[in-house]
Amino acid sequence: MPYYNSGHNSSPYSKDVPSGASNSSGSRSGGTEPTYMMEHLATFTVTKDTGIVYPADGMRRLLQLEKSNGIWSQKMQLRLERNWVLIMDNETGAVMERFPAALIQEPTAFTSRDPMEMYNNILVFTVGDDSGSGQRAEMHIFQCQSISAQDLVEDLKMLQMGKLVPGDSPRGPRGQIPPPPALPPPEPPLNGVNVREQVSAFNANGIFFFFFFFFFLNKKIYQLLEILI
Repeated sequence: MPYYNSGHNSSPYSKDVPSGASNSSGSRSGGTEPTYMMEHLATFTVTKDTGIVYPADGMRRLLQLEKSNGIWSQKMQLRLERNWVLIMDNETGAVMERFPAALIQEPTAFTSRDPMEMYNNILVFTVGDDSGSGQRAEMHIFQCQSISAQDLVEDLKMLQMGKLVPGDSPRGPRGQIPPPPALPPPEPPLNGVNVREQVSAFNANGIFFFFFFFFFLNKKIYQLLEILI
């Protein structure tokens, strides 16, 4: 499956390389590099002529394409190594793009809690000019599926500084988005007792007090009548 490029420019980076074959210096072995499920939405050439310079420009163009022609998304995997950002085919694991971490610029997250928003967990980053290959800067836009886009932005910033990005944490894969709860959360307890239970207890006590008062009043009236008679 080809890696779709909306600018139709050939990439100077290696393609169709089996996963784990980057052999970049300092790369960890054993397949422990963080790897995330993504949907590739678009790639744009970054120029002032096209009006795409900043991440917000790319998002604006993406939404324009969605309204006019629609977006052809591709399921991919994004892997972070010490010196590289790899874009891999989701089915075969073949490396479709290899971006030097030093060229990654302006990683940005666009998120929304609106359930009706289609693009609610977006990662945007730019791969800067490569003077060696003559490749112009490109902006890549992804919908994150297995990680918060904001967490991935922080990971890319660590990569820019030459730091290793942590893989698994004691809480499970770092940044993984938990599934929504199947049931609504219980009501918060009040003094250690559930609100519903406390209301039921109050109603029961009120009914008991009413019958007790009614019985006591009838007894007093009966005694008073005996005295009068």
